[in-house]
Amino acid sequence: MAKKKAKTAENCSRNYLDVIYIVFVLILASIISIGHSIYLYTLFENDRFFSHLSDLEREMSYRTEMGLYFSYYKKIVNSPSFISGVQNIMYDDRVEAGHTINALQRFNLYPEVYLGAAFSIFKQFTKSFGYEDEICYQINRGKLPPVNSCEGVGNLHFFYNYAVFGLAGTVLGSVFVLGTLLSNTISGGLISAAAYLYNHGNATRVQWTPPLRESFGFPMLFFQMAMLTMFLRSKNAGKFGLFLFGWSTLHFILFWQFSGFALFAQLSCLLVTYSLGLIQQDLVKKLWNTYMISLLMGFVLLFGNSLILNSLFFTGLVSFKIITMLDTKISFSGSPKLLLYTVFYLTTTVGLKFLLGKSLGIRDDDHIFDILKSKFTNFATFHTMLYTCAAEFDFLPLATIIELSETYLTIAALLALLITVVFVFKNILLLQYEDSKEFGHVVFNAGQMVIFTIMALLIMRLKLFAVPQFCVFAAVIFNSKLISTTFGRKLKYKPVLIILLMALMTYKGKDNIAKQIGIKGEYSNEPQEYLFDWIETNTHKDDVFAGSMPTMANIHLSTGRKVFNHPHYEDAGLRERTFQVYQFYGRNTPETVYKTFKKLGINYFVLEPFLCKGHQRPECTYIGMFDKIYKKDLEKPTNCDRIIPILEQNRKNVEFKPFQIVYMATGYVVLKV
Repeated sequence: MAKKKAKTAENCSRNYLDVIYIVFVLILASIISIGHSIYLYTLFENDRFFSHLSDLEREMSYRTEMGLYFSYYKKIVNSPSFISGVQNIMYDDRVEAGHTINALQRFNLYPEVYLGAAFSIFKQFTKSFGYEDEICYQINRGKLPPVNSCEGVGNLHFFYNYAVFGLAGTVLGSVFVLGTLLSNTISGGLISAAAYLYNHGNATRVQWTPPLRESFGFPMLFFQMAMLTMFLRSKNAGKFGLFLFGWSTLHFILFWQFSGFALFAQLSCLLVTYSLGLIQQDLVKKLWNTYMISLLMGFVLLFGNSLILNSLFFTGLVSFKIITMLDTKISFSGSPKLLLYTVFYLTTTVGLKFLLGKSLGIRDDDHIFDILKSKFTNFATFHTMLYTCAAEFDFLPLATIIELSETYLTIAALLALLITVVFVFKNILLLQYEDSKEFGHVVFNAGQMVIFTIMALLIMRLKLFAVPQFCVFAAVIFNSKLISTTFGRKLKYKPVLIILLMALMTYKGKDNIAKQIGIKGEYSNEPQEYLFDWIETNTHKDDVFAGSMPTMANIHLSTGRKVFNHPHYEDAGLRERTFQVYQFYGRNTPETVYKTFKKLGINYFVLEPFLCKGHQRPECTYIGMFDKIYKKDLEKPTNCDRIIPILEQNRKNVEFKPFQIVYMATGYVVLKV
């Protein structure tokens, strides 16, 4: 009886300590997240001097897709009511002039819907209580006219960016939690968090591009990964934990069109972990149900977005379900089972996606596979060249790998991967030790690291997945239990090794932080400001503009004019529109281009002369792209050849028939159709 009481008391004491430990980790994660949010906003402010810009200048600083997304937030908050604002974006006839689209479905605009609602409620609250939520003053700008500038949470720009950086700050908190889970020690979590900060420039770009979908998507993904890692570590998932996991998965789908590929990578790693016998059937069933519910809810809330239905994530879930159903009928294990399941999963997933796409006529994500195809063959289209000619879609440069190695991140992460590989081969595939099953969360994260690394090597932009995962996985080298299980000996001098690694990382890492903080700038774009002023004064609000994708997004945001094309390239119809507009930079005659524009309902074409100039890679100029497609026209002059000499005359009343030159200034020329 006494022994029973002692055991009960011991269990209670252990549970009490576990609760204290979890609370302490969560408090630390919260502090780290808040500090990271402040750091992100500081970098953003230093780069643009955002607080001293006018609202027009702030809008102009949102380049490319950023301007497109922010325009919908602006529409919602400037509408008579929140409901009318949402209806306005669901029936949008201004961003792809000529037809009406559901922008909420197409562009993953739930962040703007949430923030628009929050801003409306906040403004009503401050108005009711007489709270001053913004301060305005006049800014002198030298030769430019002075402007009013307002700052404070009551300004729509500040409210939006505070929310973005508040959310993005949680990524570092999630990295810390993941590092703690993988190393079984808070010190490991701190190593992961420090590694992220020391490699910040390669781990995120939210500080430069707040409105991008990834700024909202990554916080959801890393929170979800932390929940999943916790489930795999504890081999159980409670109802509240599954709710949080499903909530974050759903919002990852709602916030970012790339979610299908990232979740497919995650599902693939789960399959490998399951094939190795490291996840119980019951937990897999719970996770599968949560994944499927999240996906179906996302499909409904995004009004049947075709990218969700035709995603590798959806077909991967179907394949995974078939495997779990067949698993009870398969007796063998180890390497043969892993190989069989992996081959079946990949072939079934890709085959189902191909059949779905063909039968439903879905082509919206074709360009992604075309880009991958162009990486390894001579295959090229106008659309693939637009991507592959951009530095961020090139292969990962050696310079980036060297930068990551200078902070010892790649060394620590690869050492952790080596330990995990030895563990899998020795303890699972060869000896099949029963106690090896408690490291499923480590094997899963190793798989994530491998897949993310392959993605980053192929497309540099995807290093934003790989680098944070490197930071997370580096903590595994301090998992004493994994090392003793793998090598049969204890990890000696662990505190000394942690301090040594932190010192080595800090030596170069502190310089990286100082370099980021040292970036000082002030945004200004006089030519674009003059262009927008001319558009506001001299054109009708329903006139249709066409031109380069980034400029169209800014014209739509700042002037409200209709545009024919824009930078959101994940739609087959939009890609065709852009191809037609960019024909101006090819070898078609002005008369042919004019007739095409007239037929499409375009009123003005914005020519940017710098786009006529050369590129360090000749095939990456627009004319180089068109020459690869239309080889029979190589002897013909380009429209750039025709118009640049006219513009260089630098006099009024110049002509470029059948177009009419109605605006000509540094950087921009407007042709009336």
